[in-house]
Amino acid sequence: MGTSSSNDVTAGMNSSAGEGSEDGRNVDMLKLLEIGFATARHQLPLPPSPTSTSSNVAKGGRRQRWWRRCWWSFLCPLSPPPTSTHFQQHCRRRRRRWQRWIEKPPTSPLPPLPPATSGNIAGGGGEAILYAENLKLTRDGKDVWIFDIDETILSNLPYYARHGFGVEPFNSTLFNEWVNTGEAPPLPESLRLYRKLLSLGLKIVFLTGRSEDQRKATSTNLKKAGFHTWEKLILKKSSNQGTTAVVYKSGERKTLEESGYRIVGNIGDQWSDILGNNTGNRTFKLPDPMYYLS
Repeated sequence: MGTSSSNDVTAGMNSSAGEGSEDGRNVDMLKLLEIGFATARHQLPLPPSPTSTSSNVAKGGRRQRWWRRCWWSFLCPLSPPPTSTHFQQHCRRRRRRWQRWIEKPPTSPLPPLPPATSGNIAGGGGEAILYAENLKLTRDGKDVWIFDIDETILSNLPYYARHGFGVEPFNSTLFNEWVNTGEAPPLPESLRLYRKLLSLGLKIVFLTGRSEDQRKATSTNLKKAGFHTWEKLILKKSSNQGTTAVVYKSGERKTLEESGYRIVGNIGDQWSDILGNNTGNRTFKLPDPMYYLS
């Protein structure tokens, strides 16, 4: 039975190769897969039974040979199964090709990171502190660091905990009511970064997508959370309503630089906080699993 099946498969292979086109080269791909499966099904021995009395070494060797031949029959149904040496050479070639690709040097050298110092933490806040400690400031009061507010320095987690942690559709009315309570707690590492930047002599600018009519509630909330001083608190004016966060924040950063400020750092939880124009000397992205703003 095994011999007749092998002959049938071989005959099918030969006839398919001749009938695919005039020159016998363009063989239908589905037919090739059919032949490959048939080859694996009829020509290859079944894997050894777990109850076999052979030694473990022998069973392992047969199992490896069977899987190797099945793999080759599926990918190359018109080629004979590879020998052990052929298979090993193929694996070595693939490994070398992968190493050459993954270890390819970058087209341009990356800027060196500042040296690590003791007492710093991991994550966005820690990296920002490392960067800030190695800045050469002019001490003229024009070096500023931009912070986003929501999910960057103030956490709205209490609000989202009551509304399905971002599962529910966003309700601007309910969220604005929450903002006006001024109860958002600070993010501890952002507060630590804020204090460190002040100690280094940097000026702080808060740039948020909150509307101008929420200025009083936002200012009260910031002071209550420990952010007592800043250079500017920029909120979204009515003229900017309807624009994307990238366009709005790019415009405000451009206005800052035209006023003589130098943006040495920029941190936010959304990509729209740090993309666009006039993003500053270096940007830092904090994670936000709740929502995404364009």
